[in-house]
Amino acid sequence: MLESRRPEATVDEDTGSHGLTVHEEKIRRCLCCGEDFNSAWAGERVCKKCRSSARWRQGYD
Repeated sequence: MLESRRPEATVDEDTGSHGLTVHEEKIRRCLCCGEDFNSAWAGERVCKKCRSSARWRQGYD
């Protein structure tokens, strides 16, 4: 099962400081149903409705 991952710690190349990658919330189009949804980060491409469906959990196209 695919799950959303939290941002990983990174090192800022300009300052050398350690921190978390900042992800911008954005409206994206779901790769399953094609509807727009509010995505928390760039890797979230499937809406909650589709992720909660039996079809998604079973891994069918």
